Amino acid sequence: VTIVGHTLPGSIVLEDNSKGFYKWDGPAFATDASGVFTVPEKLTQGVNTFNFLILDPFGRQLIRSYPIFWLPFAAPGSKLK
Repeated sequence: VTIVGHTLPGSIVLEDNSKGFYKWDGPAFATDASGVFTVPEKLTQGVNTFNFLILDPFGRQLIRSYPIFWLPFAAPGSKLK
């Protein structure tokens, strides 16, 4: 799945890979000229929560969390029924 977000152009988006401990130890993503960023993710069965810290060009910080509930039988071509 690809998470697509929008913020101020010139912002940096940091990802938390520590399962919700807000360590911001994941990769950093830059926004494009329109402020759009994309983050490719792999899902596991159940609730997957993705946390992001947005640092805008004016020094402001914003944290956002995106939970995604995923079941493997919902995937195209899945053999699970």
